[in-house]
Amino acid sequence: MMHKKEENSKEREEHYRRIVETIPQKIFTKDTNSVYLSCNTLYASDLGINPEEIVGKTDYEFFPKSLADRYRADDRMVMISGKSHVIIEEYVTKRKNYWVNTQKTPILDESGSCIGVLGIFCDITRQREAEIALQESEERYRLVVENSHDAIVICNQDRFLFANRQAGGISGWSLDELLQIRPLTLVHPCDHERVRSLGQKALLGEPVPDTVTISFLTKNGDARYAEITLDRIIYAGHPVILSMVKDITEKKKAEEALLTSEKKYRLLYDNLRDGYASVDMTGMITECNDSFCQMLGYEPDEMLSLTYTDITPEDWHAVEADIIEKQVFADGFSGLYEKEYYRKDGSIVPVELRTSLVYDDWGNPAGMWAIIRDISGRKETENKLLRSEKRFRELFQVISSGVIVLQTSKEGTDFTIRNINPAGLAILVLVRDEIIGKSLFRIFPDLRDTEFHTVLTRVRKTRMPEPVALVYTHSSEPVRTENFIYPLSSDEIIVVFDDVTAEKAAQEALIAANTYNRGLFEANLDPLVIICPDGFIHDVNKAFTSITGCTRDELIGTDFSGYFAEPDLARAGYEKVFLNGVITDYELFILHKDGHCTPVLYNATIIRDESGAVTDILAVVRDITERRRYEELLIRFNDELEQGIQKKTVELAMTNRALEVENTQRILAESTIRKTLSLLNAAIESTADGILVVDRKGNVTTCNRKFADMWHIEAGIIDTADHHLIITYLADQLKDPDAYLKSVSDLNENPGRERYDMLELKDGRLFERYSIPQKIGETVIGRVWSYRDVTRHKHARDQIIASLHEKEVLLREIHHRVKNNLQLISSLLDMTRMRTADAGTGSILTDVMMKIKTMSQIHTRLYESAQFDRIDMKKQAEDQISAISMIYGRKDCQVLCSLESDEFYLPVDQAIPCALILNEILSNAYKHAFLERNHGTITIVLREKEGTVFITVSDDGNGISDDFDITAASSLGLKLVRNLIEQQLQGTLVMRRKEGTEVFISFPVKKEVWQDE
Repeated sequence: MMHKKEENSKEREEHYRRIVETIPQKIFTKDTNSVYLSCNTLYASDLGINPEEIVGKTDYEFFPKSLADRYRADDRMVMISGKSHVIIEEYVTKRKNYWVNTQKTPILDESGSCIGVLGIFCDITRQREAEIALQESEERYRLVVENSHDAIVICNQDRFLFANRQAGGISGWSLDELLQIRPLTLVHPCDHERVRSLGQKALLGEPVPDTVTISFLTKNGDARYAEITLDRIIYAGHPVILSMVKDITEKKKAEEALLTSEKKYRLLYDNLRDGYASVDMTGMITECNDSFCQMLGYEPDEMLSLTYTDITPEDWHAVEADIIEKQVFADGFSGLYEKEYYRKDGSIVPVELRTSLVYDDWGNPAGMWAIIRDISGRKETENKLLRSEKRFRELFQVISSGVIVLQTSKEGTDFTIRNINPAGLAILVLVRDEIIGKSLFRIFPDLRDTEFHTVLTRVRKTRMPEPVALVYTHSSEPVRTENFIYPLSSDEIIVVFDDVTAEKAAQEALIAANTYNRGLFEANLDPLVIICPDGFIHDVNKAFTSITGCTRDELIGTDFSGYFAEPDLARAGYEKVFLNGVITDYELFILHKDGHCTPVLYNATIIRDESGAVTDILAVVRDITERRRYEELLIRFNDELEQGIQKKTVELAMTNRALEVENTQRILAESTIRKTLSLLNAAIESTADGILVVDRKGNVTTCNRKFADMWHIEAGIIDTADHHLIITYLADQLKDPDAYLKSVSDLNENPGRERYDMLELKDGRLFERYSIPQKIGETVIGRVWSYRDVTRHKHARDQIIASLHEKEVLLREIHHRVKNNLQLISSLLDMTRMRTADAGTGSILTDVMMKIKTMSQIHTRLYESAQFDRIDMKKQAEDQISAISMIYGRKDCQVLCSLESDEFYLPVDQAIPCALILNEILSNAYKHAFLERNHGTITIVLREKEGTVFITVSDDGNGISDDFDITAASSLGLKLVRNLIEQQLQGTLVMRRKEGTEVFISFPVKKEVWQDE
């Protein structure tokens, strides 16, 4: 009878275990210490292991400590309260992180005491992500609207439904007041009828103008002008008008703003660090800035009463007249040249300048202007350099080491002797006049295939100093030198050398003597050690390193007693050597590095120097291991006899213990079966899904309370256990019962098949259905049906889609407005540029206009694209090249501009600075690279690789100067490029001369959400 009960219990346990393994929820159980007792395969698969590898472990072995602490705290809360708790939390696995809805339930024994916790959780990541997406979407919408420079309102013909802060700012009404008044209250009476008519058309969906200019009234009655848009949208289920309002009253003051801008440029001119001066054709100074007046110490009115010859020393008159005649009048400008000026106090200031010719309206020379830089500091540096060179020549003559200065040939294969100091001539026994100007390898032919030649060639290439030793024959005697080779900033190389022949000979003799003595010391078969008077090891032979397991370097300098099993006994023997002069057959144990000991006999004697003083102790160690082995052999035989007797006694005790353990295990197995059945039943009842389990004969074997509640099934129907009756009852509640019954029939005919689908009920609810076969091994014994109510999730998704559509309309309108405003500013600048006669001012206005046009192109692309968070940089570059070539192209110079680009995208906050940088570099190339030329080529390469953008702009024009330094450039355009790259893009900029000018830029792509997608 007892065996029958156990078999039934095992069958029930196996039945519930198969159910737990089949349902789509993740299930686990823990004891009161949060140690895992069991889990199903689905739970273990998330961690990438088997259920057996989880049992007996805690959360700390699978999750970060912070999460494991939180999970354990949740377990304690459930066990202490004795109640189930539903917890929404983030779950971390080796594969991914996701959000779960976890229900933890206390496990009670037969007496009602808590013996652990049962956890069942389902994945709610989609729902959580949908909620987060909705929150982020609402936040982006709010930020865009609230931070818009234009007023944004939503209204019908009766009242305002929404207004942002800017609407209150331009009208003078608070937001609460705006929502209480009629929209036409703000419109000037002269525009009432027109605005009302346009509003009605917009609400009906009829076409209206993109923008409308109207007059409006502020709260205090002031009349102002605005541009508005009227777009029809659906708001809260009703058609309303979305209007963007821009105050354009200040546009009337555009001309005044232009004058203010000119004053700013004038201020920039007056504050240039370099001097500026212009003269008429008689040489009279007609204009100069403060920097030039301060440079020469004159007041501005004093300077305008002088000619340029009055402030120029007479020695420079003829020189400068020649430059003006041959360069300025011939080419329109001069190269950079140096001269001197008189200061007011009579002192001389050295300067460098470049003079350009000014023409009148008829093309005749009308004067000249120049930018002048004070180079007093540079001249002082040049003088210091001359003094430094003088000191070097004096040191060169008196230094005791030999010094040779070599000149590298153009091919880099030969070296000419340019100079040699007296010490070098003495060491090499040479005559100066016989070697100066001649090849080094002609004077010393044996050096060509030596290490010295290799190092010399390497220093010429690497520009890094290196030492090298050299042996050469002089008068049939070998001469040794130590050399150090230094590169100079030019193509010269310095070799510093010393004769070390005598020193090397003495060192070699000493090494030979030490080698002989060392050989005798190492050849001894017994371990030898030389110990200093202070007890530290001075030297050892190979036999001693073998017996200790330590290297010679590890032993030298350490306390000798530390290598014996009894250090105090070893040190006592050492002290006896000092007392008696010798010690013999002193027994010790030497320690090996691996821990084993070697018995030895220790013999030692003292070593004295020529004066009789004790310098060291020589110790000889004799291994007596073999003798000890025979003594230990007899002891081991006695021990083995005793161990045999003890072994038989232990075997008898173990037999008795095994019988006791077998009885205990049988009792424990019966308790485990009862506990497992309780856990499995609690798991099925605690899951959030409805579960129905059917065997192959069509009988319902298990269903939980959640299944009956979801389908409103009465207890009597469940008690029949008739699957066909339950299926018919479910089908009556569905909108498409035929499809449902057909799918059930298909699964009955194909028992090994799985199915997942959605069911729509007549009452509007939406269920997920998941069905999988229940198996033992590979044999199908039934089927598990799981149902989940996802009605609320579907409604949330529909709300998100509707909200995103409304925000897309608003964002597109904002980009359209920004594009229109930028195009208006660009047009105003273009009109002003066309009316400006001054070439410099016109150039500045053109540059500003192109920068604004670049930003306008960005917003145009955003308005026309379906994506508002990124820009196609290849198309943007194509548009910029077309616009810049049209503005800066010259009829007398044909420039071919080509583009090689990958298709890649940048976020808006990186696309704008990148486009501005490209605009600045291309405009500079068009303006400066092809002066005095009738053709040229510009190549732009855009690449994106592994999260980094690489931009190269190169031309075959005149090129920048060799000493050009981008970090010291004072041009506003280059400063803008440098700041945009370093501050906004966190990238690098390199500008170099390479068959023209090449600009290389790189920066990392900012991580955005769309890049993850």
